[in-house]
Amino acid sequence: MTDTIATALVAELERHGITRGYGVPGESYLAVLDALYESPIEVITCRQEGGASYMAMAEGRLTNTPGLLLVTRGPGASNGMIGIHCAYEEGVPMVAVVGLPAHAARGVRSFQEFDFEQWFNATAKHVVVLDEPEQARYAVDNALRIASSGRPGPVIIGVPEDILLQEVPPAPERKTPTTVTPGEPAGARGAISALETTVDTAERPVIVVGDDALSETGARRLEAWCRQRQIPTVADFRCYALVNTEAETYVGALGMGQPWPLTEWISEADHIIYLGCVRSEANSGHYAPAYDKPTTIIGSPELLPFHGGRVDELIDIRSDLLCRGLSETEAEAAVPQERSQWLARARQAYLPTRDVEAATAPGGRLEPYRTAGRMTGAIRDLLPEGTIVTFGAGTFTGVPQTLIPPKTHKGVLGNKNGSMGFGVPAGIAAKLARPEAPVLIYSGDGDFLMNGQELATAAMFGAAVVVVVVDNSRYGTIRNHQERDFPGRVSGTDLQNPDFRLYAEAFGGRYLDAEEVTENPALFTEALEDSSRFTLIHAREH
Repeated sequence: MTDTIATALVAELERHGITRGYGVPGESYLAVLDALYESPIEVITCRQEGGASYMAMAEGRLTNTPGLLLVTRGPGASNGMIGIHCAYEEGVPMVAVVGLPAHAARGVRSFQEFDFEQWFNATAKHVVVLDEPEQARYAVDNALRIASSGRPGPVIIGVPEDILLQEVPPAPERKTPTTVTPGEPAGARGAISALETTVDTAERPVIVVGDDALSETGARRLEAWCRQRQIPTVADFRCYALVNTEAETYVGALGMGQPWPLTEWISEADHIIYLGCVRSEANSGHYAPAYDKPTTIIGSPELLPFHGGRVDELIDIRSDLLCRGLSETEAEAAVPQERSQWLARARQAYLPTRDVEAATAPGGRLEPYRTAGRMTGAIRDLLPEGTIVTFGAGTFTGVPQTLIPPKTHKGVLGNKNGSMGFGVPAGIAAKLARPEAPVLIYSGDGDFLMNGQELATAAMFGAAVVVVVVDNSRYGTIRNHQERDFPGRVSGTDLQNPDFRLYAEAFGGRYLDAEEVTENPALFTEALEDSSRFTLIHAREH
């Protein structure tokens, strides 16, 4: 069989370990869909490109393999931009294949045409158009390597529809794509020494963990190393499933909606160490109060453009390689008494925040979400190991983030850039990528209906997820800001919702009421174990 640009593109995706693609079909890339017909790559047909792009991003975060998005021309690219933007801002490997007009129709404002490079260059690591048959295979290979290297991110591959069936040279014999890095422990020894020097010269250091590529082994060794030295461990915004939240050095996650004043506490640190992440606006309270603190970043130099504030030291090594090498450091370190006391104060402030009754009581931080909070308290001990929890954006996320500890390494997916609508697509992608794992999704009512139509995708592909819809008939976070800045002047933040029972059943799903589940948690277990359909649990907060 003669190879074409379309078949070569698909072959390169296969070589790089991609097993699934999410998209909405379009005429401009029908030849790619035809090449996928005989490929082991599964095509997940979605209902809107925004949902598809979130699914691709979620798979990239969960697996560390680029998530594949398939869209066409201006409308598809526009709708898919939200997941691409999230992947760029959050450092998630992703590849978007975008169908383009034919060569003869480019540059003349043809049907659904747009400036491909200008659109994507501001929010992607790499943008390329496959218009040279001899180079197509290598251009795709190069793009996929870029997506996963350094600080990961999205790459965009444009495919003009008239070139996809052009023949390409036969594929040469090549091994599976590899990236050679210094081995353990020799490659990490110098980095570990630099880190130890930094820690040993500080009285109150803190480590912020935020690298999605951190392995379970690396996380476990980091935990032991921090315990030995009494170094407080903090998770980056929505990265708390990278660490053991039961560890004696863990004191909480940065970001919005903190259950205790963690950002202010960090201002007392005399050295902040960012492991595979940076000081961002979201994790630092708008870059304050620790903007000028002595700072070390562990990871690729590609992290630096995303960092705000002071940097004293860059340790240029993959954070997982460094952490896995920590087992080589066995000497007992002297721990300043002040450090142990500082850690103890933080633990004392953090631990009570996980109490369901206190959080949902009058005046508690989760009081506005008492129904969802009480239900979560009733079912959290029923979640089996390996459960994956996903959520979108809004104040309702305080419920799962506060009350459900991670059930597996990397078992929580929430987008860091705060765009709504992520929870449902992310949960579907997680279920498809890890079919053996139970998946629990939390969505606010405003958040849910941005991509609730993807429940049709869940039903079509057998993604039997459980979705909790937290319904307060408003855009909650925005309303809170509105009441603060313009008290008593509600404008544009109220919602009128559908009948969620009918909505769920229309897609073939099961419906449960949250209060019913609170009284009879066995209903939740039944839903979680039901592999035949998804379940929607409605939590009324009004």
